[in-house]
Formats: sequence, structure tokens, C-alpha cells
Amino acid sequence: MQFMSKQRGPVYFTGTVDGICYYRMNGKYYARRKSTLSRKRVRRDPAFARTRRNAALLGQASRIAAGVYRLLPRVQKKLDLYRAMTGQAMELLKKGVDEAEVKAKLEQAVKQNVRVKVSREPVVRLRAKTGGMSVVRTVWRRSGKGMVRGNELATQVWTVMTREKVYQVDLKEARYLSS
Repeated sequence: MQFMSKQRGPVYFTGTVDGICYYRMNGKYYARRKSTLSRKRVRRDPAFARTRRNAALLGQASRIAAGVYRLLPRVQKKLDLYRAMTGQAMELLKKGVDEAEVKAKLEQAVKQNVRVKVSREPVVRLRAKTGGMSVVRTVWRRSGKGMVRGNELATQVWTVMTREKVYQVDLKEARYLSS
């Protein structure tokens, strides 16, 4: 088990002073000895040759995955998908697969697994003013229970909460925005 020094007191800070690094992790403040590892050593020391090789492969995998990811429709783009594609490209590159072949395999995998959703237009966009605040709300046909009946709103009042106050916005005074 490793023990870390915790900062105590009314004032906490981050940074390095006299070879001690002060930092914040998970909302708590700690201190540790400054590392002896430098950028120059990682770039030149033979002990870090594998690290440099893996970093280069990761950069290459990331560029390949980014190229394929850009081809996806906007509604399908998720960070998890990009990361998974990068990992898959990295595995293939480590096995010695050619860059063009990796790209082709990623494109094929994406085409098989990704369903393209048809984008929907909002039913209603409204703007209302209350308490000196302008509120804009977009209502989609399928979002929320009972939000829309046909082209009419089922609710006549919005509840808008801020840190200071809860507002009730009467929709009779709201105006429709162009979609």
C-alpha cells in the first residue's frame, strides 16, 4: 500500500516548490516528490524505445480512426465509438497490418454496425419571457409524455428553474420561432 502526503490547512495550492509537487486528485489535495523523468530522457534513452514506438503507433491509429470517423453521420458520432475505432486500429497496426488495410477494415466494421437515423425536425420552438429572462424551448414529437398532441402542446405552463428562483412560464404569451 502506498501512502500519499495530504495537504492540510485553510489554503490549498497546486504546483511545484523545492522539488515537491502539490496537486489535486478527486477533490483532495496531495503532495509528492518531483519526478526525475524528463522529456529529453523519454525521447533519447534506449530504455524508452518501446514507449516511443507505441506512441507513434497510437498517433497513426488515431489519424486513421479520425479519417473514418469523419465519414459518419453526425447523429452516430460518439466519443466511445472513436476510442474503440482507435483501439482497433492500434491492435491491427501492432500486428503489422498496412495502413490502407486498417482503414478499409475500420470502414467495413463501421458500415456493418452503424445504423443511420433520419434526423427529425422539431414540432414547435417557442420563446417566452419571464422574470427578465428569455426562455427558449424546442419540443420534439416523441420527447416527453404528453408534450405534444398533433401540433398543439399538451402543457400550457413550463417550469423553469434557476439557482435563485423557480419560474412558471405561461405559454399563451410565448411566441413561435421559425424552425
